[in-house]
Amino acid sequence: MTVRVFDRATGEYREERQYGAAGLRFLYRTRLGRGLLSRTALRPWFSTVNALTRRTPWSAGGIPRFAAAYGIDLGEFEDRRYRSFADFFTRAFREGARPVPAGDVLISPAESRVTCVRIDPEARVGIKGHDYRLAELLRDDATARRFAGGQCLVFRLTVDDCHRYSYVDDGVTVATRRIPGVLHTVGPLAGGVAVHRENTRVWQLLRTEHLGELVQMEVGAMLVGHIHNHPRDAFSRGEEKGYFALGGSTIVLLLGPGAAELDEDLVEHSRRGVEVRVRLHERIGTHG
Repeated sequence: MTVRVFDRATGEYREERQYGAAGLRFLYRTRLGRGLLSRTALRPWFSTVNALTRRTPWSAGGIPRFAAAYGIDLGEFEDRRYRSFADFFTRAFREGARPVPAGDVLISPAESRVTCVRIDPEARVGIKGHDYRLAELLRDDATARRFAGGQCLVFRLTVDDCHRYSYVDDGVTVATRRIPGVLHTVGPLAGGVAVHRENTRVWQLLRTEHLGELVQMEVGAMLVGHIHNHPRDAFSRGEEKGYFALGGSTIVLLLGPGAAELDEDLVEHSRRGVEVRVRLHERIGTHG
């Protein structure tokens, strides 16, 4: 199964196949696989055990082959020796590789494929064919109501992306909540599963200088059992917020009404069901 993506850097469309598609197709599309999925693969311990082999020194030997297969430019990252594949997965960009643009610009918090949707006046939103109540996603009715009529941006990271993410504005942290859950894949093969409602996730209510109050939520995924947020009370736009350990994962950004005007190409592609490939700190809109 493939998903259509528009790459801003090249101006071209491409069909991307989900990493580990054969195994995921077995788990999600067969009766036996679904039985195994519910008993083992969704559980956090499964992701932890699976990661053990990726933390061994010998796993580092596969890094050059993986980078070549996915077109990863190692020159964009810190010049150091990786102790394991898991160490490589949490790699950081070298200084200056992803500069933060000046001006009243809304930036992407991560290397990812992004879509945007409107949040209706009842604080409901449609993501990947599923209707969600924000109160379900956040498990907090009062916070959900603040974003009725606003915008929801979904940033889907794949296995080849840098899995470090940033704050999108200057501000302070108001509240943090962790919601335990299972670990479905966030890729297209999850199909009819409402992953954003079922998966482990962490969200923070942030009070920012230019965007008002917003929610940034990190969603875990299969083989990504760990969401590492740095403990910061105050932060700056483009400062690292945290990182995911192993696999693919998702960031959800909730903005209030009028907080930002999103770039037209992002809005139009989202309307057509096409994800847009963006880079860390790339402009995706302007402040409202």
